[in-house]
Amino acid sequence: MSNPTPNYNIAVLESALKVLDSFLDNGSAESTMSAISEQLGLTKNRTFRILATLTQHSYLRQDTETRRYHLGPKLIQLGEHARKGFKLVEVASLVLTRLAEQTGETIFLGVVDGWEMLCIDRRESSHSIRLNAQVGQRVPLHMGGVPKTLLAYQSTAFIQEYLKRPLARATDLTLDDPVRLCQALEEIRKRGVCITCGDLEPEACSIAAPIRDHSGAVVAAISVAGPETRFGAANVPRIVEAVTQAAMEISRSLGYVEQKRGE
Repeated sequence: MSNPTPNYNIAVLESALKVLDSFLDNGSAESTMSAISEQLGLTKNRTFRILATLTQHSYLRQDTETRRYHLGPKLIQLGEHARKGFKLVEVASLVLTRLAEQTGETIFLGVVDGWEMLCIDRRESSHSIRLNAQVGQRVPLHMGGVPKTLLAYQSTAFIQEYLKRPLARATDLTLDDPVRLCQALEEIRKRGVCITCGDLEPEACSIAAPIRDHSGAVVAAISVAGPETRFGAANVPRIVEAVTQAAMEISRSLGYVEQKRGE
């Protein structure tokens, strides 16, 4: 009879981490002690002590007038160190900036995390009307340019398992039929680029391309995204060329060597 797996969790630390996670779950930059206590099912006394400790160490800060809690500067510092330790973000940084300047549109860099796309970097559009997304945002893999590109290059087993899951709809154009989605993924692999409009946000377009590492595996995807009005037939070829070149430049920086035909 095998021994049970030991539980090394520290209860109070786990509660403190759940307090920090509550800000992500709510998608809000601020919260109150009562709201956090109710959301996590903690007593107000326990919640107060955790908030006080996190605030003392700058993981949270409290507005002295409203008494509301906000994420603190220590998390910004940790986040920056984490980003510096992520080679992909470092390697892609200048390419993303150049692509944003070249196209004038919003640029997204994303990776697969579980059954979702995780946005790990972005550049803002220079236009007043633009798409907005935050680093850390998650999106299901069957909608949007970067997510669908990532899904297209996953293993057959991964895709089959994903298709067993409910395919939520963000808009009327979201592909929630497994057969049509598979056809779309095949088209992405054939073209080497994903061109999609309106399936994640109404009247929003995205053109995405895969990024490969030294082994040739797709490890990320990059996209140019903006309102449909700026993605007309005259602009699409130019954007496709720009985003595929950017993806290839990042891939080469990760050690990828493009195979010539016939090799």
